Amino acid sequence: MKVSVVTAIAVAAAATAVPAGALGGAPTLALLGRDPVSVRGSDFRPLERVTVTATANGRSLSRHVRASRAGGFVVRFDLVASRCGGLGIRAARPSGATIWLKLPLPACMPERAPAR
Repeated sequence: MKVSVVTAIAVAAAATAVPAGALGGAPTLALLGRDPVSVRGSDFRPLERVTVTATANGRSLSRHVRASRAGGFVVRFDLVASRCGGLGIRAARPSGATIWLKLPLPACMPERAPAR
């Protein structure tokens, strides 16, 4: 009798396990690097197709990626974003929803003219 109760609990726990992306959390983007620009997406729907666009130095590139079964992905772009330059990352879902990565610009010193 005890074995069947333990087995029933284990089966019920396995049946209710769902991937992280299926739990309904808000999808997020995180910057992994600036040279080259690389981004991690998490909490997307399992196997969801996402269009990720990166804009740096006046140049935009887009990549189509598919989230993993856990709802995550990593994408790299042939772009370099300087520390003081602007960088925008946007992920567009098939539903039309858009997720933005908002990076605050640091207070950078202006370039100095060469000494004469």
